[in-house]
Amino acid sequence: MVPPRPADSAHWEDGGVLVVDVAGEFDADRAERLCEPLLRMTRIGRRHFVVDLAAVDAVRSDGALRFAEAALRLGAAGAVLAVVAGTAVRRALLAAGAGRVSGGLHATRADALAACRSRAAGGRGRPTPDSIG
Repeated sequence: MVPPRPADSAHWEDGGVLVVDVAGEFDADRAERLCEPLLRMTRIGRRHFVVDLAAVDAVRSDGALRFAEAALRLGAAGAVLAVVAGTAVRRALLAAGAGRVSGGLHATRADALAACRSRAAGGRGRPTPDSIG
């Protein structure tokens, strides 16, 4: 019997940033199930996303590639996507071309949220206190 995959969870943070937590193995199917709803959200005006891959313990190359492709589509749609990833996951994403995600690759959720909130406020650097929530 194959153990079930952990379910992704999502919640809204102050400033209109959707945070999606992903755990377990990350393959092409998982990447698609993660990114397609984000792409649909851009069509209704939601544009700031953090994908937290810190709890991902294995990334298949097809998953990294599919995620990189979707990340580029999100950027082209005007979305800001910031990704939280540990060293091994970051390496896999960079090898697949995801180093150009619009909100960057980050070691911590706090840094990824700051990047999204800063971009939401129209800046490029760290957010000002007035731009946060």
